[in-house]
Amino acid sequence: METRKSHVNRETKDVILSMVKDRPCTIRQITNAFSNKSYEVVKLLSDMVRKGQVMVKSTNEGLFVISGNPNL
Repeated sequence: METRKSHVNRETKDVILSMVKDRPCTIRQITNAFSNKSYEVVKLLSDMVRKGQVMVKSTNEGLFVISGNPNL
């Protein structure tokens, strides 16, 4: 049985993946979407990067999160 935290993380991952599916988003945009959980979101993004679900690209405008899988 899936724990509540695991279920919440899955939902958060799904939202992040849908946000970056069509266009890159800054880390700030993503954390703002989850307001009071920014630390947890950054930890989750780190995990998603390690798993190849998303990538982080640095530009002159800041850090952008993009889909790690072009087929998403």
